Amino acid sequence: KLNHSNKKNISLNSCYLKTPFRKYNQEEELIVEIENHGSEKKKNILLQLFVNDKKRGFLNIDIEGNTKIKKSIKFKNIDKGNIAGKIVIDNDDFKYDNTLFFSYEVKDQINILAITENKLNNSIKQVFNDPMFVLESFNKKQINFEKIQDYDLIIFDHLTTIQKGLSSYIKKNLMNGKNIIVFPNKNIDIESYNYFFNEISVDKIIRWKNKENKINNINYDHLIFQDVFNKKNEKIKFPYSKGFYELKINKLKQRKNILKFFNNEPFFMEYKNFKGSFYLCTSPLDIDISNFTKHALFL
Repeated sequence: KLNHSNKKNISLNSCYLKTPFRKYNQEEELIVEIENHGSEKKKNILLQLFVNDKKRGFLNIDIEGNTKIKKSIKFKNIDKGNIAGKIVIDNDDFKYDNTLFFSYEVKDQINILAITENKLNNSIKQVFNDPMFVLESFNKKQINFEKIQDYDLIIFDHLTTIQKGLSSYIKKNLMNGKNIIVFPNKNIDIESYNYFFNEISVDKIIRWKNKENKINNINYDHLIFQDVFNKKNEKIKFPYSKGFYELKINKLKQRKNILKFFNNEPFFMEYKNFKGSFYLCTSPLDIDISNFTKHALFL
């Protein structure tokens, strides 16, 4: 082992964007981890951000010896398509780890597919009426399986059964970073749902419960609610559901509860088992069962 005497190196260890969704003209926040490998404090280290070869931001930082710190740089997405970025340190003794490259995509439009039992639920149609969304719907009997990979988000709109062939294609989409939302029918084939849930490693359905329950627990820290609430509000008039599917809850680190009922049973949750996210609502959106679609939380 060769030990060098000079340990005054500053390195760029990693970077990530604070939120996973990229949008044109959206303000981004890039988090950068910097490490001082030496024992002496470093002052006025210049950190520069370039996006598509244009300088978009900089920071002057001080960092104590033998320390890692995280700093953020804000900038706005002014380009569409594939974005190439880099972070550069100029004033450092060692040059070999002074540039960190990253990339991401800003989509012009978000492609959404709703797979329906009969016709598209009107509440889903109203949510995605912004021009940036391209919403298509297929009846479950007329799905073009080869086209599924073209969509960023796939919604299971109150299906009674989930075909095994569809399960396989959806799992591939999750593995490739696409997102899935399931709103179940009141009268589902539990076995077909649980086959699909087993394939993607999420909690299984036990039974339907005809029991009115009020939602009263919000995960304020979840990404969905970022910039929605200024503070926690205990006086929110929460939505309710007259029935829901009871789940066999396992100890899954990948599960994040988003909304829960008063009795602590889950109403809406996210599973992050793959690159993409799988979202499950335990209750249908039918207005005669739940008033969720009439509540601001739904949007």
